Amino acid sequence: MTTWRYSPERRTSRISCTSRSRISDLLGVEPYVLRFWETEFPGACNRRNPAPARLYRPQDVELLLRIKHLLYEKRYTIEGARQSLESKAGA
Repeated sequence: MTTWRYSPERRTSRISCTSRSRISDLLGVEPYVLRFWETEFPGACNRRNPAPARLYRPQDVELLLRIKHLLYEKRYTIEGARQSLESKAGA
């Protein structure tokens, strides 16, 4: 299993629209964690295919990497991570 660490320089452009299971493998988290993050963080994933499975774009993966970094490495709470992401988006 490949685990990723958040790095602002990381380019996710190699990953086009990708499934939840693939992204959960790449991030090293379970699919239910991604589903939870989708409910807690607006914009984490907003595309569905006709199946209707979720599809993650490169910018979605980048956001999920930031979320994982804040929650797992910086040990932020959900609310703290949400505020941090909102403050960076507004800056």
